[in-house]
Amino acid sequence: MFGKIKQTGQALSAQRKISALNKKLGEIKVEITEGNVTIVAKGAIATYEIESIKVDGEEVPAFKKAKKKALKEIQKKLVKMSKSGALEGLDLM
Repeated sequence: MFGKIKQTGQALSAQRKISALNKKLGEIKVEITEGNVTIVAKGAIATYEIESIKVDGEEVPAFKKAKKKALKEIQKKLVKMSKSGALEGLDLM
């Protein structure tokens, strides 16, 4: 009985930590334009992969290049944020 209560408490604590981290990472935002394609990306715990974007049934070739630039910028900002100590105090462990 007490074990389950303790597990529930630990799960809620972990959920709060994940929520705090996701909120902090969401503050990171970049906008990349390549040709007529603009991608706005923001930091998050999970990343979803988009393979292509089509406009009027045609794939936009500039998308892949713009997406790579946006993800690279997000990674740079995450590293900078981590090195500056901006993620400290979230007690992630």
